[in-house]
Amino acid sequence: MSSSSKKTFTVVYCANCDGGQQELGAASEAIRRVFPSAKIEATCLDEYPIHVDVMHDGQVLWTAPQRELFRKNPTHRQKSQDAIAAAVRAVDPSGADDE
Repeated sequence: MSSSSKKTFTVVYCANCDGGQQELGAASEAIRRVFPSAKIEATCLDEYPIHVDVMHDGQVLWTAPQRELFRKNPTHRQKSQDAIAAAVRAVDPSGADDE
């Protein structure tokens, strides 16, 4: 499979006191549960309220306040990662890594 055939997802997140990297990582991890070789593009915004969007082909698949992916909220984080994985899986229920 060539890299041009990988599914591409965009994770939009907001810079906060620590830069938002843990939330970007949590969303990316959830995407890669379904599509391990997916290309993930990151877009960091400087806005409030802070939020995370997971997108594919310009369509928002999942969105929530960024706190839902904070490491200090493990229950919310796990539920959010499960919801992201389910939303991403709906892009291609077969789970095929190519487009």
